[in-house]
Amino acid sequence: MTSQSPPTELVRTVSESLWKPAITEVFGAYYPQVILKDYSGWQKVCCPVHAESNPSATVNVADNRWKCFVCNLSEDTYDIIRREEGIGFREAQKFASERFSGGSEGVLQPAAREPSRGVPSRPRFGQRGEQVPSGVRRFGQNRG
Repeated sequence: MTSQSPPTELVRTVSESLWKPAITEVFGAYYPQVILKDYSGWQKVCCPVHAESNPSATVNVADNRWKCFVCNLSEDTYDIIRREEGIGFREAQKFASERFSGGSEGVLQPAAREPSRGVPSRPRFGQRGEQVPSGVRRFGQNRG
């Protein structure tokens, strides 16, 4: 059996959807008072969300994540953009690709689909007011 490589269009689409801005860029834009070094691993920093004198947060440049142990806040780069700009995930992707050194092709749009099925307005089988067929017992009925 020979293995075939995926089409280049699919590879390009997947790599575009996986792109995230570097946390050093996002922190530099929103929190200029926090200095991050360009090495992988966790770095201790003062939390940019609340005032403090001792570092209580850590940033992982390799994973594009940060966590504050006082606020119990853990975010990636899109979460920071969403919180600071007050926008949703898709808007944060578009914002990041335009503002930071992102992909030139833009953000993938969700596929068009039909709306999901709604909840029926009538009661479900066996609920109040509905006739139960003979031989079927309701919960709590005596046998007999």
